[in-house]
This record gives sequence, structure tokens and C-alpha cells, in this order.
Amino acid sequence: MILMPFHVDSFGCSDIGLVRKNNEDIWMSVPEKNFYLLSDGMGGHNAGEIAAREAAESVCSSIENMDLGLSLEDACRYIKDAIISANQHVYKLASTHDAWHGMGTTLCCFFLHEQTLIYAHVGDSRIYRFRGKLERMTQDHSLRQEIINRLQLKKNLASHLPFKNVITRAIGTYPKVEPEMATTAVHLHDIYFLCSDGLTDMVSDEEIEEILQNASSLEEACDTMVESAKCNGGNDNITILMIKIGPR
Repeated sequence: MILMPFHVDSFGCSDIGLVRKNNEDIWMSVPEKNFYLLSDGMGGHNAGEIAAREAAESVCSSIENMDLGLSLEDACRYIKDAIISANQHVYKLASTHDAWHGMGTTLCCFFLHEQTLIYAHVGDSRIYRFRGKLERMTQDHSLRQEIINRLQLKKNLASHLPFKNVITRAIGTYPKVEPEMATTAVHLHDIYFLCSDGLTDMVSDEEIEEILQNASSLEEACDTMVESAKCNGGNDNITILMIKIGPR
């Protein structure tokens, strides 16, 4: 096994927000494997909570058994298979209880493989990188995003489109799912984070970038983002899981 040339600091937080009665978001990590995951559940009768938790636990259990000596290609394949397996698990659970029928969850995650970040997502929870400026690394699996792509709409026009909450890809709603995956080179001092739409529906990318530029720590950045989302309405659960790449 090749030792990773970086040290990783991490911080995660989840807030119920101001409107919801329960928290259907969940974040998990397998720090000894430098793996981080976030899920945002959907479905009535608390089924969203169940879908999010079961999907997260399924993937993290797989990662705990992953050999860190895998090649980059094999690690990508392993993570993809873990997500596909989690989808099958949640889909089977949904078929066993009437109250859970149709439940599902978003899922986004990343894994540090030496000097490369492997990242994957299903749904509209997002992955961002902050490297002096903010960059969104994922595109939502939503009907609105499909319309934006098809019509090549500019950002100021796209913000007024409906269908944001119509998810076109999720964990557990169909027997099969195809996670979207990619890799990127990691630089010293990079910040990467996962977040649910309870943040991004309430706080713009420009505001998030300003918060990161002014925060003195990951904890301060996360706390400020959560408070900003709540000040702007807080109409959903707000969850953020952030890491910073430092020198070993």
C-alpha cells in the first residue's frame, strides 16, 4: 500500500432546519479509508430516514472491507459496485413494507486514492471543491437540470425553472441505478464537501464561496452555511460534510 501524501481534516454537521419535523439527511465516514458519504432520503412515514440510513450503512460497510492497495481503476469499480449493491438493498426493503413503498434517497460520496479524488453521486445532493474559488463538481439528477442542459440556459434564467424537486435518479426507487462517477487530481489546501439541497436551495454558490473565503476553520464554515440557510428560510434539512487537504 502506498501512503497518501496528505493529511485530511474533516468536519460534518446536520441540522433539521426550521420547517421539517424530522431529519432525513445522514452523513457517514470511514476515516481510516478516507471515505465520506452523504444521503438525503425521500418518502413518507419516515421512509426517507430509513432509505438514507440503510443506503449509507450499506456503502460504508462495503468500504470498510475495501483493500487500500487497489489500483485507481479497481477502486472506482469497487465504489460503483458498492453503490449499486446499496440500491438493490434499499429497493428490496421498500418492497417488504407498504409504508416504505417508493422510498429512496440521494447519495453522494468521495474517496481519496493517493493523490486522486474518486467521487460519485446519485440524485441532487452535490459535491463541491474550493480551490481559491468554488467549483460545483456534480450536476443534479433532476428534471430541471435536464431542461437546463437541453436548452443550454444561463444561470440567471435557470434559477426560475420549476421541477427542481423532480429527481430523475435515486437510490432505491428502481431495481437498477447507474451512479455518475469521476476522478480529479487533489492539490494541497483543497477543500471538498458534500451537501444536501437544504443548503443549496437556500444559499447561493456565490454566498458559499464568500463563507469559505472568510472562514478560519471547517467547523466555522459549516456552521456559517447552516445558519445562512436557516436565515434564508431553512425549509429543509441541512447537511454538510467537509474535508481539507493539508500537509502530512
